[in-house]
Amino acid sequence: MATKAEHITALKAEYSSLTKLADGVRSTLSDSEYEATIDDWATTRAAEDVRKALIESGGETANYAELRTSVHSGHGYKSLPDQLDQLYHDIDDGKLDKTGAWYLGVKAVKDKYTKPA
Repeated sequence: MATKAEHITALKAEYSSLTKLADGVRSTLSDSEYEATIDDWATTRAAEDVRKALIESGGETANYAELRTSVHSGHGYKSLPDQLDQLYHDIDDGKLDKTGAWYLGVKAVKDKYTKPA
């Protein structure tokens, strides 16, 4: 199973530049657009690798802590800045209980990736 960094390297080797079509005009992506697109594609491929490995092994290969904490898998906890934003809004809305967005998000991940007995 390839890492996200390995996927990035492979994608950059395969696609040295990318283009977009807007209003009938084809143009080359800027460096930042290129990097963001490659990063998105690599994240998706890494998540697909994890999903395939889990399905093939019947869940035996699952590193549940990694699945919960890796933002690269696309399935675990949100990034820290996103979680802090959720907490800010929960505090602002007076929801520092089990009804807040942060709590519900963390609970959903913990429920989905329970620790094996």
